[in-house]
Amino acid sequence: MLIPSKPLSRRTVLRAAGVALALPWLEAMQGRGLSAAEPAAAGKTPPTRMLVMYAPNGMYMPVWTPAAEGPLGELPATLQPLTPHLGDFSVLSGLANKAPHLANPRGKHAPAATSFMTCRTPFPTRGRDVLAGVSFDQVVAAKLGGNTRLPSLELSNETPTGTNECDAEFACVYTMTVSWRSPTIPNVPEISPRAAFQQIFGAEGAADPLATAVQGSILDLVRGEAAALNRQLGRPDQAKLDEFLHSVRETERRTQNLPKPDADVLARCPFPVAPADHVEHTKLMTDLLVLAIATDSTRVASLMLGSEYGNRSFPQIGVNDAHHGCSHHGGDKGRISNYSKINVHLVGQLAYLLEQLKARKEGDRTLLDNSVVLFGSGIGDGMSHDYLNLPIVLAGRGAGLKPGKHIRYPKDTPAANLYVSLLNRLGIEQDRFADSTGKLDGLAG
Repeated sequence: MLIPSKPLSRRTVLRAAGVALALPWLEAMQGRGLSAAEPAAAGKTPPTRMLVMYAPNGMYMPVWTPAAEGPLGELPATLQPLTPHLGDFSVLSGLANKAPHLANPRGKHAPAATSFMTCRTPFPTRGRDVLAGVSFDQVVAAKLGGNTRLPSLELSNETPTGTNECDAEFACVYTMTVSWRSPTIPNVPEISPRAAFQQIFGAEGAADPLATAVQGSILDLVRGEAAALNRQLGRPDQAKLDEFLHSVRETERRTQNLPKPDADVLARCPFPVAPADHVEHTKLMTDLLVLAIATDSTRVASLMLGSEYGNRSFPQIGVNDAHHGCSHHGGDKGRISNYSKINVHLVGQLAYLLEQLKARKEGDRTLLDNSVVLFGSGIGDGMSHDYLNLPIVLAGRGAGLKPGKHIRYPKDTPAANLYVSLLNRLGIEQDRFADSTGKLDGLAG
């Protein structure tokens, strides 16, 4: 009979020069020691995480919205990639960001990204005197971030374009991020997988851990500590630790081998440049996000699937026209088809994220069960460029959510009502957020 040891600390880290490798949730952290039959210790449960995935340029709403309210059945064309996860998400219709809508700015895209989680209209400027509001994710980070190494993690898959005008009277930074630490401080997302890897696994103040790993892998540096820990674990945890280390190594290898941008692009661009392989880049950033929350390096994270007003083309899905141009379809069937294909592709990135979260076990639950995942765009219909009837998906079972339905709220219900509701469910007592008028029903019932 195995004698249970003291619970393993959730903050256990494998350390070496330049490396701080936090661990995923293990049974030993539940007070089960070496015996999986021992009851979990009181309070030793996985934390709740808050994840955001942003899609630029709105959606073609006729093939986004489910036909009926209630339990989800056959999904509309744009949401088809989510079919394997039918019981894991809800579609929320009728939510709006009225502040930018009423302001009716000349530039439509910058306010879309900025208002998505702030529910505020950005101050028109082409300089550095930007002004918006504290975003919802940062309110969560202020509460949950003190328990982790990184209060929050912001990632993107597109090269920033600078600080000058990007959208009529708005500075480019407004199109580049959805996360605002304060009304004047945007959290500009990281686009480099290597830099993101360093944020997650590098020791504080240390150099690039990939450079430190002179033998080819950071795992070589923590091999001794990993072996010592492995001897203390039961077989289920040993298998999970081995799987985790393999995942870290595979992600590290992909980070090291990702093709670099063309030399001429690097020479003429004064900002960080996204890797050349957009498909692998996006997948890698998603995997890094999952590793960050699985290791409790952060509990709040966001990933932008391109900058708002983005003009990327998608030849990998047969669309050579620019994304933003397709959103201005003007009723043209060819452009609508291409726009819809891009939308399906972006929803596919959410499907991949949900798949990865479901694949990671935390006791009797999965990482998705312990997460709140928000997917959406700050623009409703891409052609009209309004901020009404936003395309919103809410996934996961964290904070007591009960997914699997289409909820249609009254027309122009403030999106801020969703954020107040989620804040309260995450244990953050707050009656108002931006222009909220109340809370949303149906999220947990």
